Amino acid sequence: MTGHEFKYVDVPEAAARDGMLQAGVPAWQVDLVMELHAVNKQNRWSTVTSDIEKVTGTHPTDFAQFARDHADKFRAS
Repeated sequence: MTGHEFKYVDVPEAAARDGMLQAGVPAWQVDLVMELHAVNKQNRWSTVTSDIEKVTGTHPTDFAQFARDHADKFRAS
């Protein structure tokens, strides 16, 4: 979509936590990021529900559609 190759690197949780702490990220923020990562690994955000549409009146999209819709913003100019 963007013309760029992206590579996923599965960083061990301990290394991710240590790296963020060593970079000066506050412990509370590291805990939050690690919790979000844990939820993501459980695939709990893979389902698109109608809740967004009920609350905002806007039809929800999944990440793949978001990426297609906004690919031009991620391309180098």
